[in-house]
Amino acid sequence: MKIDKIELKLSLESTLEHDLNKAKEAAKSTHDLVTADDMQQEGKYDTRRIEASYLAGAQARRVEELTQDYNLIKSFHPREFDEQSEINLGAFVVLKDENNKKTHYFITPALSGMTIDFEGLRVHCLALGSPMAQELLRLEKGDNVEIESPQGDLEFEIVEIY
Repeated sequence: MKIDKIELKLSLESTLEHDLNKAKEAAKSTHDLVTADDMQQEGKYDTRRIEASYLAGAQARRVEELTQDYNLIKSFHPREFDEQSEINLGAFVVLKDENNKKTHYFITPALSGMTIDFEGLRVHCLALGSPMAQELLRLEKGDNVEIESPQGDLEFEIVEIY
């Protein structure tokens, strides 16, 4: 089953754009709360404004991170891989565990941990610099890889690379 990586990339962009807009709304709302007149300190133990400003700062950093990820994905141009290709940036990789369960990964410049549903598949994004992507780099179809996880070391076979 071949995946249209351009469509997958567009789906990632759309998901990121949605997340970014939500984060911007939350950051603006919290900023408005911090600067509201009724947030003045009412006593020496009233920390509402301080706590809200911490939240506003964290939300602003999240907006920056999402903006950076969005720009990286927007400028990302995944290439096609053939049967003999080694895994690298832009590869769509299918791993099979010892129970023959398949897991789908897309090696991207950002977004480790993001999972989206695409064409009936659950696709996990791996940033190129993530530990798991680093384990997969330069491997080929048919290779086995052992990956550390909280459940212990897991062994997979690489069954497809697109």
